[in-house]
Amino acid sequence: MSYERSIKLAFDKLSGEILDADEIFKESTVAFDVRKRFHNQEFDLSCLECEQGLNVSVSKYDRLHFKHQPKSPNCILKDGNLSPKDADIFYNILRAKESPRHFELKYKISEKLQKTPGVDVDSICTDNKFIIKGDEKRKPDVYCKYLDKELVFEIQLSNLSLSYILSRYDFYRKNGIYLIWILDNFNVEDGQSQMERDIKYLSESHNFFKLDEKFEEFKLLCEFKQCYINNNRSVHFKWKSRSVSLEEIKFNQNYYQIYYYNFEIEKKNSENELSIIKKRIEKEITERELKKEKEEIEQKIDEIISLIKSKRKNGFSNYSIILEAINELNRVELIRLNERLALKSYKSPNNGKPFINDLIFKNDDYHFLVFFLDCHWINLDINDIDNEGITVVQEVLRSKLFFGDRILQKIFNRNYELSQNDIDTVYGMELDETEKTKLRFKLITYNQLKFEELTSAAESILNVLLCIESIKNNVITGFRFPNWISFINNAIDNYKKHWEYIELALKYYGLFEKLKELDKKGSFNHKLDDFYSAFPKQDYSKDEVFKNLYPEMFEY
Repeated sequence: MSYERSIKLAFDKLSGEILDADEIFKESTVAFDVRKRFHNQEFDLSCLECEQGLNVSVSKYDRLHFKHQPKSPNCILKDGNLSPKDADIFYNILRAKESPRHFELKYKISEKLQKTPGVDVDSICTDNKFIIKGDEKRKPDVYCKYLDKELVFEIQLSNLSLSYILSRYDFYRKNGIYLIWILDNFNVEDGQSQMERDIKYLSESHNFFKLDEKFEEFKLLCEFKQCYINNNRSVHFKWKSRSVSLEEIKFNQNYYQIYYYNFEIEKKNSENELSIIKKRIEKEITERELKKEKEEIEQKIDEIISLIKSKRKNGFSNYSIILEAINELNRVELIRLNERLALKSYKSPNNGKPFINDLIFKNDDYHFLVFFLDCHWINLDINDIDNEGITVVQEVLRSKLFFGDRILQKIFNRNYELSQNDIDTVYGMELDETEKTKLRFKLITYNQLKFEELTSAAESILNVLLCIESIKNNVITGFRFPNWISFINNAIDNYKKHWEYIELALKYYGLFEKLKELDKKGSFNHKLDDFYSAFPKQDYSKDEVFKNLYPEMFEY
């Protein structure tokens, strides 16, 4: 809660002196003599802050003090909100306002403003104008109107408390008046006092102003922090000084402060500029690195392509060194290798055949063909056809020197999709019907399995798979046996390691009981008994092949 406090200093208009209550009321006899003289109107006392009349009052302990007159308007020295320390600082400010230097600066500012274009000369007031807004009022050292703006100048020769600074700042800001702090004995190089830092941080510009007395016209000496970029690495600042006129000054309507150089904005601009510089440098570095990387990639690809050409020219059968080199390439290098090779869209200028089809057609370098089929990092369109519609599988089947199952497996391992034309080509080959059926079954099996480990495994147990295929379709496929008993007796004799799969097929597809009925001589039942008596070790290493081809058998 605030209270009406005693006033330490009073101004006597009759003598023009400042009276200090601590001094004149120190001794009781002197104190009461002053009181007597006051009531005899030998003093005309007023407040140094608000210029309202003061009384000499007596406390209940007979202590005399200065006090605002009853029902006087508000005054910062009256309401009791100042701490003892802030009050002491405030009184020092008021004393400073009565100093010769303070008077000198006030009148110099006024005189120079009268000569300044844009200043309304009739509006200039020097320490004689109260700005009253509501129940608050302030008396600036100098007031004027400049263009469409109101300006007040506060001269500070002594230390200011933050509360004093904020009280002035808040009052003028909320009333749309630009407050200009005029410092005097101030040098940024000597270090800044707390007061100076408080004034600096009132706005984002961080400017200090002094009256530049070297000029006849009105100029302010502005001390400001100028930003600069140090060696393209970081933003720094250094204090600069410049004499500026009102015409050169900028007005901040957010803070109602003036500035010449806005530190925070320029700092952000410098930071943005630095960011652009760093990005440009990073881009230049990246471009140099990319160029170097591209050169290294090209050199690496050149070496691989040269090695491929050299191997083929000299008829080498071992391409493992090249395969290892390609396996070590990263994604970008592989993309570039395939761009350079361009085999995916390749068509022979002589016969219009895709790359692999052409190699098979020429039939001149088996190992070169195997290398390209094995190296899955090299992009090929294995399903492409030549100008006559011939597929790569048809090319293999029609080749003069039939390449055999290994090449066919590798083609399907490359994700080849079997076509009806491929099947028709098998039926047109000069083979007996059993061989044609077996070859057709191989192609269908490779097409279904795709992966190398599965197709190779399937090739090793092809007859076992043909047995199961025959059982599934209830037609003997790929064998020349005249009946089911001779077929199944051959199976149990020759495919003992995989008999469990064959028996599973017999039972699942419903042929097991039929064979027992057909077995008039009991040969199959006898062989089955012998098998279970000996029960040879079963081979489950190809289990994934069986499950891929006949998944329905393993549902239960």
